[in-house]
Amino acid sequence: MATDTEYDRLRTVARPSFPSDPESAPPRFSPGDIVGERYRIESLLGEGGMGSVYLAEHTHMHKRVALKVLHAEFSESPEIVARFEREAMAAAHVDNEHVAKATDFGHTRDGVCFLVLEYVDGRTLRDVLDEGALSPVRALHIARGVTQAIGAAHAKGVVHRDLKPENIMLVVRPKDAEFVKVLDFGIARGALFAGAAPLTQLGTVIGTPDYMSPEQALGNAVDARSDLYALGVILFEMLAGTRPFEGSGMTVLRQHALEPAPPLPVDSIAGLPSGLDAVVAKLLSKAPAERHQTAQALGTALEALEKTLGVPASGAPSSGSKRIAPSSPRLAAPAPTLLVTKRLGKPRSLRPYVLATTAALIVAALLVVLFARPAPERIPNTTAPAHSAKAK
Repeated sequence: MATDTEYDRLRTVARPSFPSDPESAPPRFSPGDIVGERYRIESLLGEGGMGSVYLAEHTHMHKRVALKVLHAEFSESPEIVARFEREAMAAAHVDNEHVAKATDFGHTRDGVCFLVLEYVDGRTLRDVLDEGALSPVRALHIARGVTQAIGAAHAKGVVHRDLKPENIMLVVRPKDAEFVKVLDFGIARGALFAGAAPLTQLGTVIGTPDYMSPEQALGNAVDARSDLYALGVILFEMLAGTRPFEGSGMTVLRQHALEPAPPLPVDSIAGLPSGLDAVVAKLLSKAPAERHQTAQALGTALEALEKTLGVPASGAPSSGSKRIAPSSPRLAAPAPTLLVTKRLGKPRSLRPYVLATTAALIVAALLVVLFARPAPERIPNTTAPAHSAKAK
């Protein structure tokens, strides 16, 4: 266990984040500008202290992309440019549908660095969490998507080191209303970058304090299990609506490094499957050796828990499934049918009404036969098979 003295010696490197209102920041490029001789700017998506992200279109292929551009003043910094290149390499080599792919990297004629990424049209997990905690089935589904993404990265020798809700996008797909895409490998580290000059010295803390593993908070070497700890914090937040540790950056770093994580508030979480709290507690273990050792092992545990909730083996509930109905009508924007379901309550089955109507028709038919034929030898069988309707 680290001591307060060890912790106090650490130096924190802050990473800028995009403001919630990108329109408040002046764009570096304007709509219609051509970047890299082939990407036409459409609009500004977001801007931070070091760069901007634009929606752009390839002028020849007519395909939309996300274009990350470093501000000119940072394009002359070897370390910042190296991070940019590292993100490009990681996103290009990690081949998984849950990772936003990088397709190009280059410099403008003025020497400004840019990175071209798959355009992900969706909502960040942060946007979703701002509206409240998620049901266990939604949280498990999202966690499994993230697990697949980081598992693919780890297989390529890449540790993300900055997993957080802001870097997780949820995209509406025909059979999955919350398909996971993991973004931003800008501070990734691992075997994929073997031979490259180290960008941070041992004892330097870089990342987002709220989601750092104890070893990362202490500036020690990290491996794949550090990403699993961060996912444990995210899973805790999805289920409880709050993170295990709250406070200022340095306070939270100290708590991650020195204090045991609080247990998941199981009594306040409806529908929590037995064993999920133990999975979260294991992910949040201070010692890496006490956590799940691989993303594959975690994925197996999460899949088993999903099965207890009746989730299909594919792990991708349909967009109309009650299991992923939002806790708030605002979350239903990508799937209007869920909005109606939430406002009107649980859909009622039409089966009782169909059966009652069929029974009434049978009785009426019997009465007609009895009175129309004074002395029938037998009553003909006029019963038709009852029909049922699926709940809409």
